[in-house]
Amino acid sequence: MKYCFTLALLGCLLASCDTSTPAPDDCIDPKLARRTTIVTDELNPVCGCDGKTYDNPSYAKRAGVRSYVVGPCQQ
Repeated sequence: MKYCFTLALLGCLLASCDTSTPAPDDCIDPKLARRTTIVTDELNPVCGCDGKTYDNPSYAKRAGVRSYVVGPCQQ
């Protein structure tokens, strides 16, 4: 009985993993992501092409995001 419960719990945990669509290959620029850039603490959320919400455009740029839209990502 413990074995069945453990398998069921493991199945639930695996099913809850993030299955969102991966970002397109051209969404993140690795060269930009490696650079150290200055960011501001302004709260002006943007949704990156990778589907992640960043606090503001400077955080998105520091992560290497090539494009974004103003506003948080819709979950």
